[in-house]
Amino acid sequence: MQTSEARNSSKAPALHAAALSAGLALLVAGSAVRAQEPSADPAGVAPPPNIVVFMTDDQAMNSFRPEVMPRTTQLIADAGTVFREFVVSTPLCCPSRATYLTGQYAHNNGVVSNDPGYADLRDKESTLPAWLGNAGYHTAHIGKFLHGYEETALDPAAPAPGFDEWHGMLRPFGYYGFDLSSNGTRVTHDPESYLTSTLTNKAVRVVNRGAASAEPLFLSVAYWAPHGTRHSPGSCDRAPAPAPGDRHLFEKEPFPRPASFDERDVSDKPSFVRGLPRLSREQVKALKHRYRCTLASLQAVDRGVERVYEAFDAAGEIDNTVFIFTSDNGYYFGEHRLNGKSLPYEEAIRVPLAIRLPAALQPEGGAVRETSAMTANIDLAPTILDLAGAEACTPDGCRTMDGRSVLPLMLGDEAWPADRAILLESQRNELDGQSCRYRAIRTTEVLYAEHASVLDPRTGECRRAAEIERYDLAADPFELESLYPAAPGSPEKRYERELEDRTAALATCAGMPGRDPQPTSGSYCE
Repeated sequence: MQTSEARNSSKAPALHAAALSAGLALLVAGSAVRAQEPSADPAGVAPPPNIVVFMTDDQAMNSFRPEVMPRTTQLIADAGTVFREFVVSTPLCCPSRATYLTGQYAHNNGVVSNDPGYADLRDKESTLPAWLGNAGYHTAHIGKFLHGYEETALDPAAPAPGFDEWHGMLRPFGYYGFDLSSNGTRVTHDPESYLTSTLTNKAVRVVNRGAASAEPLFLSVAYWAPHGTRHSPGSCDRAPAPAPGDRHLFEKEPFPRPASFDERDVSDKPSFVRGLPRLSREQVKALKHRYRCTLASLQAVDRGVERVYEAFDAAGEIDNTVFIFTSDNGYYFGEHRLNGKSLPYEEAIRVPLAIRLPAALQPEGGAVRETSAMTANIDLAPTILDLAGAEACTPDGCRTMDGRSVLPLMLGDEAWPADRAILLESQRNELDGQSCRYRAIRTTEVLYAEHASVLDPRTGECRRAAEIERYDLAADPFELESLYPAAPGSPEKRYERELEDRTAALATCAGMPGRDPQPTSGSYCE
């Protein structure tokens, strides 16, 4: 945690539009899942809204569309704001989720890899649920949490710090035959129970139980779908497992083959991609199988979003609830000959983000339908705190967040950095033939990546490297031709030096200019 000595508290970013402030004043329905009753606020201003975050696991952008998730599209995306250029700063499960919970890049929160994961998280008592709890929220988590939590906690089934209610997944993970922690007690579920549906049932019960509460609700629903599994009954063995009735829904679905699929010429790529052979017929068959099972596994998620939405509606709280839908990282289905995640190419870093605000929080004419501004998972915690009127603080101090609230974008305020760069960073301990350590920046126009350590195929260990790639995303959205290195003395070479300096500054950045104290590194984030 980066605590400022120059202040005693760290204010969350102020709500940036008068329309939103006016909307908050008009909220008279109450702010949590609660019985309808007159506001206790003598000024007549309702307390903060309920906030629900749905997070999937390994969901690529090509699966977030109306044909696959019609309910989520209708209820959240079409009725809210879609963020077209939303990326995750570390495209791997645990680091991405740590960034969501802290509003910080991995170099500031400590979690750079799945292994050891949660053990490396700095200031575990100071994360989003704790901050919201301090602001009067009832906090509940359902589903997947950070890797390594069970090994770090004194009791593997114990709720993570900050959560009032806890229904977390316990290892070994599985769509069937799984164990969950029920507020600290390990519960083994019937082998016929399906994980996604069970998580939804628990989420609905949390909403229903809170119907008479005076507290606003923060509900985190972290589905495991569409993460793969080694063994699954039925037609989706060794792939994401759908609910029984969904197994055959996408068996004839066309398999996407973008220009980057099984990329023919990878001579411009780093060594760990250049060393990959073209995809075999069996590999392509396996990718098709996983893709179709992925789509089928998302059907239960889509129904789950609808059921949770309907529970708030039945409680009379739909007009006072914010819904957020996103994923922890994307996934490669053969692009650049890859299968998996973690590298800084588009398919792994770009994920869905859609946010629906209650009507009373929207400006006249409604919220912005979509935005192509550069946003990232470092912005989720600041946005949620902005909505809640909360601070990134506990009694022991405050965490300086690296992101910014996206509410101005939703409300039509154009005061947003036009050329904002997001840092991408990873340092993997689990070796799988890819980059061991990289740092990169992504803007709406460019991806620039420096790989400082790569796997040596001869020794099976990481070796120091200096492998760089740069892509013009406007001219080359599929990242087929790296432009690095530019010709010496050319304008492009000067541009590369600018990118190098910008990357180095962001690699040690902290906080936001005009909001936070000067970081010790001297570099603010963007």
